[in-house]
Amino acid sequence: MFTALYTAHSGISSAQYQKYYGRLSASERSAKLWIARRGRYYGRFQLDVSYLHGDYSVANQERTADRYVKGRYGSWTAAKRFWMAHNWY
Repeated sequence: MFTALYTAHSGISSAQYQKYYGRLSASERSAKLWIARRGRYYGRFQLDVSYLHGDYSVANQERTADRYVKGRYGSWTAAKRFWMAHNWY
């Protein structure tokens, strides 16, 4: 039950869950999940989780990243230039 619930909300498959969490003791698994939930940045574009409003789907990450980059830099090319100069965007 927990595996299905976790995988539904985390974006990882049941096989990935078993690979990365299946061998851990309950206390180790709990600690790992606790730390993962404390992360401020998420996904492919390392967006602040507050921008995603609880929707961690790939589609929402793409839309949110596009909106963020357009609003902050005007284009992906400009965002890349900023990243190359500052090592973040």
